[in-house]
Amino acid sequence: MAYYINSVASFDTLTKDIKELIPAPEVRRRMSRVLRMGVATGMEALALLPSGVRVSAIITATRLGCLADSEKFLRGVVEDDGGLLNPTPFIQSTFNTVGAQIALLTRNHCYNMTYVHGGDSFGAALTDAAIRIDQAGAEHVLVGLFDETTPTLERIKGRLRGVVQLDDLRGDMFDQSKYATPIDRYMAPPPDTILQYEQVQSVLEKFEQTQAWVLPVVDKNGEYLGFVSKSRILGAYRQQLVEISEA
Repeated sequence: MAYYINSVASFDTLTKDIKELIPAPEVRRRMSRVLRMGVATGMEALALLPSGVRVSAIITATRLGCLADSEKFLRGVVEDDGGLLNPTPFIQSTFNTVGAQIALLTRNHCYNMTYVHGGDSFGAALTDAAIRIDQAGAEHVLVGLFDETTPTLERIKGRLRGVVQLDDLRGDMFDQSKYATPIDRYMAPPPDTILQYEQVQSVLEKFEQTQAWVLPVVDKNGEYLGFVSKSRILGAYRQQLVEISEA
């Protein structure tokens, strides 16, 4: 069966004002940034359909969901020490909030599903849409993808997760059946790490203890900054000895 894309919408290219897409000011006011963006984009996509056409399914996908609201809720739990919390961040932190809000605004009680499968989320949503068309007789399906980042996420993304050694890859380098294997299958924790302002003597001791030739450099928060090689340190040391002897 052939599938056709009737309309495409992106928040960066909205043709309608967000107040027109989400008319109720009290609803807009309670929405987080990613929720406003996702719902407004979905509403614009629906507005681009022929007059009178209603979708038979609303399917959304996200890799990490509404992070800002999740952080706000968890921060409240910690800071209020078990006190009364504002329920709005919790309600809006759930993954299906975008699809649910679109359904409420359009008063459409059709099939509504959200996929949270990391990098595979959008593919899963498209597959579900195809199944709805093939097996459930759906004629029009709204499929959307939304995600956001936060300063906390950026710090986490920057942290060192592991290293991959060439020796661990060598056995699969020329096996094409292994080319789709995720790299984290080969990843392992580094034998040690070097702090950003660590003294050379301490660094050399770590090289000696681990018998490693390269070690990652991180800051106090564990954020990856780069690598230092034992050979480069020894090379610089030898160069200083030469300069001293020639002085």
